[in-house]
Amino acid sequence: MDIAVDELPSGDCAILRQVLQHLSNVEIQIILNKLADFKYVILTEHIPDGVFETNKDIISGQGNRMKKQSGVNPLAPPFNFKIKEELQIHAVNLNDDKGLIVTTLYKLF
Repeated sequence: MDIAVDELPSGDCAILRQVLQHLSNVEIQIILNKLADFKYVILTEHIPDGVFETNKDIISGQGNRMKKQSGVNPLAPPFNFKIKEELQIHAVNLNDDKGLIVTTLYKLF
C-alpha cells in the first residue's frame, strides 16, 4: 500500500512508524488529511536532538530530514494538524548525536 496514494482502511487508530520523515511536505499533507478520519493517530518519527527547524521540505525517497537537521512536526506549519490531545508515549535518545526516536499519541476527536 502507498499511504500517499491509496485509500486507507477505516478504523479507530492509525499507526505510522517512521514514515513521514522520508516524504515531501506535499505527500505528508495528503496523508494527514487522510488521518483526520481516525480518532487516534500514533506517530513515531526520527528527529534531531535539541533545537532544530521543523518541516523542512525534502524530495520523497531521498533519505530523511536528519540530513537537513530537521524533523516532522505535524502540528507546526505548513501542516497545522488539528488535534484534541497530544501525549508523548516514548522517546529513545540515540547515541553519537544521531537524534531521537519519538512516539506520540494524538487524539483527534
